[in-house]
Amino acid sequence: MIVPGRMQALLPFVYARWADRVHRIQVHQSHVTNVVEPLYTVDGQRTGYMRLHYGANRADLHLYHLIIDSMNRTERAAQLILSAMEMEPPTPSFNT
Repeated sequence: MIVPGRMQALLPFVYARWADRVHRIQVHQSHVTNVVEPLYTVDGQRTGYMRLHYGANRADLHLYHLIIDSMNRTERAAQLILSAMEMEPPTPSFNT
């Protein structure tokens, strides 16, 4: 877990499919000629941030409580996260 000892923290991972990300750049940043470059840049920055500050690989999906495909609908993804935060946390079970 990225935040040790903080079970009250919900760790979501919100992503969008590659084609959706490319489409979003094409629509919102029409002046960009190479739409792939900014995506790789942002991904690299996010990966570096997680490694530097948490010593974690952000692609390790076992770190997260919730994984959401936003489908470029960030408001809906935020609503899902807020709904998950209102849920009663599960009781940990341990296999012995």
